[in-house]
Amino acid sequence: MRACFCLVLLLTLMACRVENAVDTKADPEPGGDSGRPEGCVSIEEVCDGVDNDCDGLIDEDLDATWYADIDGDGHGDPTATIEACEPPDDHVDSGDDCDDTDPAVHPGADETCDERDEDCDFEVDEGLAIDTWYLDEDGDGWGNPDAPVDGCSQPEGTTDVLSDCDDTDASRHLCGSCAELLARGWSTGDGSYDLDTAGCGESTWFCDMTTDGGGWTQVVDLDFDTDACPGDWQPTDLGFDKVCSRAASGSGHIRTALLDTCGVAHSELRGNGAMYQYGSTDAFGDFPSTSIDDAYGDVVSITVDDPRTHVFTYVFGFKSGGTDDSNCPAIGGAAPPAFVGTDFLCETGNPSSTTNERIWYDTPLFAADWFQVDLGVERTGDVETRLIGTHDTSDEDMGVATFRLQVR
Repeated sequence: MRACFCLVLLLTLMACRVENAVDTKADPEPGGDSGRPEGCVSIEEVCDGVDNDCDGLIDEDLDATWYADIDGDGHGDPTATIEACEPPDDHVDSGDDCDDTDPAVHPGADETCDERDEDCDFEVDEGLAIDTWYLDEDGDGWGNPDAPVDGCSQPEGTTDVLSDCDDTDASRHLCGSCAELLARGWSTGDGSYDLDTAGCGESTWFCDMTTDGGGWTQVVDLDFDTDACPGDWQPTDLGFDKVCSRAASGSGHIRTALLDTCGVAHSELRGNGAMYQYGSTDAFGDFPSTSIDDAYGDVVSITVDDPRTHVFTYVFGFKSGGTDDSNCPAIGGAAPPAFVGTDFLCETGNPSSTTNERIWYDTPLFAADWFQVDLGVERTGDVETRLIGTHDTSDEDMGVATFRLQVR
């Protein structure tokens, strides 16, 4: 009987101890029954598909938004999301990819010149070097400066070579004159320009873009210190300068040079020269001829076409003063023939008003002055320039050191 009682007491105590242990570890919610499985041990909830905190919910409050990353660049598609406590395959936690089909496109990517937004900042090709190209409609490799196209790479149908004066004709690209350049609005002021003239082809020319509205093409630019004398003009070394002259040409002889205008269409001429006087030149005096075809004075005569049309005459006077019909008309010398009119300049290198010498006077004449004449008609031919003396070169001569012609 005593042994039986002791056994019952032992079993009761063990049962009580087990019950107390379960109650302590279960950490029941205040107020009584927790509703959780009997024996649940509460720990921090983690993403494992188990009710770790014994609240009857699985992985609660652990879900996050994940974004599909199809191209695997680490940036997800903001329109393709899923809620989960761990990322599914091919998903990331950033939804900032603007093209989830191309791994080269995402925030922070290098921008390249392809008219796409690689770095997802809503700008295209930003930060890249931009060049200017020009439309080349006729495909001759020369662009129209009036049709620029900016880009980081060369667009199709463009070129970086300027300037096509006719972008509809592949056989022609450079303008044919300074006047044409000016009319297109391509002048950058006086200076050198590449032209393709009708008579001389492609070359570099000086353009006067300012005088009297500009557009002057300088077709003749001669300096006889280095250039050969044109036509039958004769090279002569004066000691202080080199010129082209008549040089022992005989009485009344005329030396002629045809100066090429390179086919540049023009109706106006401008000219300038530096010249010297030898001996007793007679201007329009001493009974010269009155025909444009003959020795009508001691002059440099500029004419065009056949029959000759007078353009301008440089006249060499006898002395600086006194009374003599061989002086310049302005100081009492003989008047010019009618075909010359007022289109002339007269100067003398002789400083004396009483005597003259048979020497080359070292005072350059006409160098500061330009003539300008309206021809009245458009032409493209040569300009005839003649050295004319009424007497032998032992008595009188004229030397040309430099000579320039411009046409428009």
